[in-house]
Amino acid sequence: MRWWPFPWPKGWREEKPPTEEEEEPPRTLREQVLLFARDLAVAFVIVAIVMGILFAYTRVWPPMVVVESDSMQHSDSESFVGVIDTGDLVLVQTVGAQSDVTPYVSGRLTDYRTYSNYGDVIIFHKPFASLESTPIIHRAIVYVVPNSGTGGADVPSLIGRPASEWSGVWMNGTDATTPIGLRSVTIKGVLSWDLQAGGRKDVTYPLDGVTTAGFLTKGDHNQQGDNWGQPVAVNRIVGKARGELPWFGLIKLTLAPGDTGCCRRGWGDPAAPANSWNSLLVSLVLIVIGPFVADFGWGWWKERRTAGHGKPTAPVEPPPDPVELPLEGPPTSSEPAPPITGETQTRSADRGDGAP
Repeated sequence: MRWWPFPWPKGWREEKPPTEEEEEPPRTLREQVLLFARDLAVAFVIVAIVMGILFAYTRVWPPMVVVESDSMQHSDSESFVGVIDTGDLVLVQTVGAQSDVTPYVSGRLTDYRTYSNYGDVIIFHKPFASLESTPIIHRAIVYVVPNSGTGGADVPSLIGRPASEWSGVWMNGTDATTPIGLRSVTIKGVLSWDLQAGGRKDVTYPLDGVTTAGFLTKGDHNQQGDNWGQPVAVNRIVGKARGELPWFGLIKLTLAPGDTGCCRRGWGDPAAPANSWNSLLVSLVLIVIGPFVADFGWGWWKERRTAGHGKPTAPVEPPPDPVELPLEGPPTSSEPAPPITGETQTRSADRGDGAP
């Protein structure tokens, strides 16, 4: 008996002896179809729940994008978890205002990092490009505002920053001492991986003719900053990158490659790092054989458990026969007891003085 203080459930209070499993009759075709439909419905429900959770977190649909090029990689030939590489699936979180994005220069000041570098990575449509075009995923470097008085641009986040972090040229061609009305701005020592891991580069952006407030951008793996003709306005930002599912985007790029980037050569295209292909292959193999391994392990454990319950136990010896012992009492005499007389009976019935 197992100790359990409640009358329920009965199976928790009593150990039932193991019974031999009865063989199930073979399923009919109709039963197999119904079981398959049930499993398929469960799979769809699970996928729907996961996608619903992702949408609730990102507030963008679709909540993921596939990285098609190497512009954000931190190596020419190797991918890393925690870095945006070719073939990664990246979660996209909505951006509603400028304050939702921390650019590189502000992240460097506060040590705010994403994907192993300062600042946020944004997904956006290039200025002047159709909103139906393939979006770009690059790092926001600095936010600029047009200066209608000079025709250049202001960079508010650089006000008060030392000359070791930036330099600029005013519209009259002289070196700027304040980031107001600039013809161009140079962000010094930007972390870049186009030449060597952890290398630093000075990145210059032209600002004359800026008419739209927005972010200047750069790919971590690119030699220069992006020159789209105008900054990236907030209303052209799809979202900011938040988390990744490495390698699995290579499946989509293999089945439906884009016009540029990976993977027009099919599986193993060198446009994606070799270790990404290897990691994807191992992941797919584990996904396929994982359920079979789990099912085999469960069956093996059940057999071991059933075999443990069915082990013969040592025979229990019966207790020894009881030994009859003489009862203790007053000593007995061989003489016969005196007969009971009426006098004796009368006396035994008396209840004391005053009895009738």
